[in-house]
Amino acid sequence: MKKNLMTCACACAGALLLTGCDFGSVKNKVSSLFGGGVAKSESKKFDDATVVAKVLGKPYVTKEAFDKKLGMMLASSPYTKDIDPGTIPAEAKRKFLEDWLNFAVIKEVWGGENKVENSKEFKETYAERLEAVKDSVVVDMFVKDVRAGITVSDSDIKGEFEKNKGRYVKVMGGTKVAGVSFKDNGKAKDFLSSAKGTKDADKFEDITKDVDGTFKDFGRVGEEQEGAPQDIPASVRKAALSSKSTRVELVKDGDVSWVLHLSDKKDSVYFELDEIRPQVKAMIEEAKYKEVLELKVTELKKRANIEVNEAFFAGSQQPRVITAEDLKKLIKTREDVDEEDAKAEVKDAEVNA
Repeated sequence: MKKNLMTCACACAGALLLTGCDFGSVKNKVSSLFGGGVAKSESKKFDDATVVAKVLGKPYVTKEAFDKKLGMMLASSPYTKDIDPGTIPAEAKRKFLEDWLNFAVIKEVWGGENKVENSKEFKETYAERLEAVKDSVVVDMFVKDVRAGITVSDSDIKGEFEKNKGRYVKVMGGTKVAGVSFKDNGKAKDFLSSAKGTKDADKFEDITKDVDGTFKDFGRVGEEQEGAPQDIPASVRKAALSSKSTRVELVKDGDVSWVLHLSDKKDSVYFELDEIRPQVKAMIEEAKYKEVLELKVTELKKRANIEVNEAFFAGSQQPRVITAEDLKKLIKTREDVDEEDAKAEVKDAEVNA
């Protein structure tokens, strides 16, 4: 349930972000996000307008508590912390309340009927978790203090952008590449001869259907991007980067020959700094936070006078990892045993005969 509350808040914020805060069109998108809305309870006139919902006839959620909890949920994520809770669409707020009430009925109805809070198990678990919450709050305040001391100047932002300008790609450029791989270089050359004049990419794909090779559409191939999967053979990428016009050519990748169709080369389009300044700033803040956090924790450790009884770990042994060689020996031993068993069975059969 707690996870649902967090998910709901993030989904509310996500709906706004994805639509560019166009509130006129948010309603339908939010409905699809939440599976077409939520079940409405019977509408009753409340004497107190500050009460949002009642449970067992008593005020359970007030407007003040609702706004506070929704704000806390949004503030808990760096991606939604700057969103004003007042701008969240009504239907998304209604779903947020529904998840809250799902949690409430478990606590108030089931928990009350079973007198859970009077049980020994509840009291022990509650005490343990209360201590954990205290630890968590202290850590949260420490993190808040660390983040409060981090500043990012305009020169920091410009420096980061200029240094890594190639990362900020708006539209990926490159050359459209499709190809057929052959294990037999002779067959690759024969196909190259027949496909040499093919200009249209779809036509090239059509004529590959009757050849003894494997077709693959590589899409648009350009410079390697950091973090992108490197599943394109180096020779194919080299051909794409050097291509200046539509053509068909043969390249080698180890024992495999590729006949490639190269077309529609375009340059990549990159973001201007003003288009992504907030994102660059957030990235620098996060990097600085990690550095400062490590330094501060290291400093605190020095002041904490920590002593560790290493003898506690001396008797701990890591489980032995079975190597490929061990596995081969195991299989060989099993085969030897099976062979001996088979010989014994034959011998017994001869004796019995």
